[in-house]
Amino acid sequence: MTKKQDPQVIVQKAALSSKEAAAYLSISLPTLFRLTRAGELAHLRIGRVIRYRPEDLDAFLATRSTTKWEDFNPDRKKARKEAEK
Repeated sequence: MTKKQDPQVIVQKAALSSKEAAAYLSISLPTLFRLTRAGELAHLRIGRVIRYRPEDLDAFLATRSTTKWEDFNPDRKKARKEAEK
């Protein structure tokens, strides 16, 4: 009898775990959860488990892409100028 060889199947993940999604975006888990809770990051909920689709993560990165420098805390400049007076 000869054994039939199973063809090697390559399965691409349809959804990433929270740890995988945070690593994909190069952010911490608390930041990932904060963005998810704020509704800024699309996610899937399967029971109690949260999953992230790679295409949603790519779309999130695309919306965050910019060529203009923006100060994330403009009040810091005001406080510094007032402290110098």
